[in-house]
Amino acid sequence: MALIEPGKVVAVAEIPNCDFCPVPEPGKYDFKTRMGPWAHGCSYHWRMHRQYPTLGVGKAQLWVLREG
Repeated sequence: MALIEPGKVVAVAEIPNCDFCPVPEPGKYDFKTRMGPWAHGCSYHWRMHRQYPTLGVGKAQLWVLREG
């Protein structure tokens, strides 16, 4: 499991699907897109559509499953 970093890495109970993939794929990134709105995306779509290249408050967060 990734280390939890406030504002960057968030532990959640469930990871939603990528908003861009035609086949269900975990959207472990919650990020601001270049198009304006926020989205959930897989690693590929995060790199393709992200507004900012780094994680952080107001940019993007990596969601990891909470243990237990």
